[in-house]
Amino acid sequence: MKKMMLFLLPVILFAASSAPRESPEKPTKNFNSGFDAQNAGNFEEAIQFYKKAIEEKSDDADAWNNMGYCYRMVAKANLSESGDAYAKALAIDPSHKQALEYQGEYFVMVGQLMSAYRNYEALKKVDSDEAAKVQSKLNGVLLEAQAVLKNYTP
Repeated sequence: MKKMMLFLLPVILFAASSAPRESPEKPTKNFNSGFDAQNAGNFEEAIQFYKKAIEEKSDDADAWNNMGYCYRMVAKANLSESGDAYAKALAIDPSHKQALEYQGEYFVMVGQLMSAYRNYEALKKVDSDEAAKVQSKLNGVLLEAQAVLKNYTP
């Protein structure tokens, strides 16, 4: 059951999403500029246009939704860079306790729970206080997954 939860959790948490949609109502110039920037992969620029569109029309659900999508895409890119930085730190010093902890927390965030568990085990092996922090993150995710699986029907 635990292996099944570890497998399903990333699928549940990080399921692929469809691209944001164009506003069905009369979109503003800022919304259209945001949509164009977003489709070109310029997410930070798109966010600025969506903010302006929301200033013009605060109840535009599509502008809010697309802005959220763009923020998520920016965060996703930064998370990847974060993971690369931890990997480089650990290539230099494989026993760097704080890098092991932070990388473990990064792995939890991106749904790589087995990798997070390996970091937890490495920290535990060297009797590091940071092991408890990674364990706490893993426990939180596993408890949430158990709650989801109680109500989940495929």
